Amino acid sequence: MINKVLDDHSDIDRKKVHTQGGSYGGYMSAIFASRHSDLFRSATILNGVIDLISNMWFSDIPEWGTVEALGHGKIHELTQ
Repeated sequence: MINKVLDDHSDIDRKKVHTQGGSYGGYMSAIFASRHSDLFRSATILNGVIDLISNMWFSDIPEWGTVEALGHGKIHELTQ
């Protein structure tokens, strides 16, 4: 799909293709950059969920990580 878009738009310089996104878009940018490193020269990932466990401690929404990993949002119970 990415190659089709690039083929359809000859005005895009293939040596300068960049991906970026935040949250789920950050996750997708990481996937694009890692799986298609031959196409993407750089990636900007903002708040992408790359490591669910560390995300529970370093996220701006830690409750989301505990719900995804543990099934509940009670992050305060992890320290007791």
